[in-house]
Amino acid sequence: MPSQTDLSSNNPARLTQWISASAVVLSASLVMLATLPGRSYGLGLITTRLLSDFPGLTETRFGWINAIAAIIGAAACIPAGYLLDRFGTRRVLAVVILALAASVYAMTLSTSVMQLTVTLTLTRALGQSMLSVIGLAMMGKYFGKNASLSMGAFAVLMTMFIATAYDMIGKRIDASQDWRIAWSEIAWVLIALTPVILLTALRPRSPKRINQKTKNSKQTGDLEQDVQGATLNQALRTQYFWSFALSMGLFALATSGVTLLLQPILAERGISEATFRDAQMTGFFTGLFANLLGGYLMKHIAMHRLLAVAMLLLAAALASLAVLSRDWQAYAYAGVFGLSGGLITVLFFAVWVRAFGQRELGKIQGAAQLLTVLGSAFGPVVITQGLDMTDSYNPALIALSLAAILLGVYASITAIK
Repeated sequence: MPSQTDLSSNNPARLTQWISASAVVLSASLVMLATLPGRSYGLGLITTRLLSDFPGLTETRFGWINAIAAIIGAAACIPAGYLLDRFGTRRVLAVVILALAASVYAMTLSTSVMQLTVTLTLTRALGQSMLSVIGLAMMGKYFGKNASLSMGAFAVLMTMFIATAYDMIGKRIDASQDWRIAWSEIAWVLIALTPVILLTALRPRSPKRINQKTKNSKQTGDLEQDVQGATLNQALRTQYFWSFALSMGLFALATSGVTLLLQPILAERGISEATFRDAQMTGFFTGLFANLLGGYLMKHIAMHRLLAVAMLLLAAALASLAVLSRDWQAYAYAGVFGLSGGLITVLFFAVWVRAFGQRELGKIQGAAQLLTVLGSAFGPVVITQGLDMTDSYNPALIALSLAAILLGVYASITAIK
């Protein structure tokens, strides 16, 4: 199987290698698209209709149900990594996508809040957790540590797929006036996508067998062996793992909380709904640009330094959201936030295989994904609790900004040894 280096070299198999690599990027992007019904922005499309469909289901109650479902579902990240390393990508992928389709369809048959809670939890576990781990592992296992530009292309394609599907599903819900119809159609689409994904999910390259030689390091606790052969336990003992995992967990927390409540936050500052929507599009396009930029920069700049820059941009965006009062400032916020998010997304996709290799890649990515899912679950709770305690969104936003600064500084001084 080709790496990016192979693709740039002059050899007779160049076209075949390029096609194979493109197929993997396409397949992994479709896998991430399939996670949509298990993610906050996907479920956000039907939240209002769910509340009206189930008597007694209030916004606060649904918020806690959703948070609990995400937290329980996060536990699925760990077995996903183990199953990938044990049984391979294709078998696990087929089972998980079909199980997700069944869960999404079962959700449409829910007649009580308890049934909704169970099916929502399964959807979170299979979609947001397990499929996300699989999609990232597919890229990492195929391209190895030469995945920088491919990860950028993967991030862009994935974002375009999800944005298009988001728009189509929203229009379908508006047209049918029934979330159950749209969700049942998503289940059938997932089943139809399965053979396409499996056909393009080429068998990854076998990781090299590396003779591990571990040295003790009381000073840094960092990995001091060939990083291509790290186990999960070895990765967890490094500052590098925690620097990236905690930073990305905080980003997930800030993104889920701020994105869900951005319209009322901007309304509190006198920003119109039209400006809110236009600003969102600004963030979308700057995020796409940052995906490609991040893929390029990773070939020239150390990843922990890029993470530090991304976290400082995130801190600046959150702080600006607390004080903005004009339309142009809302656009500036969205642009900086999108730039930060685009960089962090590509780094999250690429860092684990680059730093720790393929030996237990699924388990390592699963552990990191666990923190991002937990962050995503608690994001809205952090923002709303801050609002309840202070009657303003600002304290929570400033606290998150300060946390991003601290993690940015931590990232800047933490490198793999």
